[in-house]
Amino acid sequence: MKRNGGRDRGAAAVEFALIAMMLITMLFLIVEGGRLFMIQAGASTAARDAARTMAISNNPVYAETDANKVFSPFGVLKLNDDLLITGCDDDPTTNDSARATIAWKAGLVTGMFGAELPINAKGEMRCGG
Repeated sequence: MKRNGGRDRGAAAVEFALIAMMLITMLFLIVEGGRLFMIQAGASTAARDAARTMAISNNPVYAETDANKVFSPFGVLKLNDDLLITGCDDDPTTNDSARATIAWKAGLVTGMFGAELPINAKGEMRCGG
């Protein structure tokens, strides 16, 4: 009876070794997906805040500052590089809304899908607040 118990323990160790890799991979995918979801939500909020600030003040520097206040845990957005802002014209018939677009590359922790993935977000607000 002792001999069969030893064989069963060896089989259990082999089965665990096979299953453990799948469990660890799933754990990394959950962590990476949650982190990317958090960055996407931050980018959407930053774009919306930048568009709102641009619609009220029509000043791209203020809009960039507001976007970076929200997005600062993930990185720094640079105007005309990661953050594109269009403002309100003096003639409201040509452009009646301010827009902010974020195109940023999110670095991955695990590197399972490459070094980085693109994060895109857009915000639009009516001019004048």
